[in-house]
Amino acid sequence: MSYWWYSKDKEGKRWVTSISIPYELFPFFLCLIMAIVIPPLRNGKYPPRYLGDILLLGSGFILFFSSKLYQFKTGIWISWGWRNMPLIGKIFYLCGYLLMIFGALDFLMMVLR
Repeated sequence: MSYWWYSKDKEGKRWVTSISIPYELFPFFLCLIMAIVIPPLRNGKYPPRYLGDILLLGSGFILFFSSKLYQFKTGIWISWGWRNMPLIGKIFYLCGYLLMIFGALDFLMMVLR
């Protein structure tokens, strides 16, 4: 995905500038919005407290899946770990697993209470 910016300089020449935006950043911003929304949901009585845990699990899975998109693009369909991923894919992979672990542990603590 890219954004095209058209401009003219002082002499009247036209310039086209392309700004690339990686599509893998959209799940990251979606998860960032969820991280802002989750704390108020967990403190109130309505909606239920487990909704925040479900959002944590869901946002973790979105990040995990978006990290796997890098490998799907190169034709690697089955892999374990982050060995063949670029740096941003490794970050998404780690953050996705951390969010899923925190969501599952918080849900277990809520159930066992």
